[in-house]
Amino acid sequence: DGRPLVAGALCKHLLLQATADSRKAAEALEEHRYGEEIARLRAASGCLERFREAVKAAGSSAVFIDLQNQASSLSTTVARSLA
Repeated sequence: DGRPLVAGALCKHLLLQATADSRKAAEALEEHRYGEEIARLRAASGCLERFREAVKAAGSSAVFIDLQNQASSLSTTVARSLA
């Protein structure tokens, strides 16, 4: 059954996309492109939400726990930036 593999790949993709959007948001902020910054942060937040749903659906394993820890750190950064 390949479901855990697919779930793991989906979780990793969502986390990497959220990280990329967060970094691009920081670049936009440095260049005073505030609309783009907010759009990127919202996109990152959406990826993190979908990530959490995918992790719940997949169950817990060491890989998912590690990904959740990374997502938690990124989520804190995104929430602080959007506040």
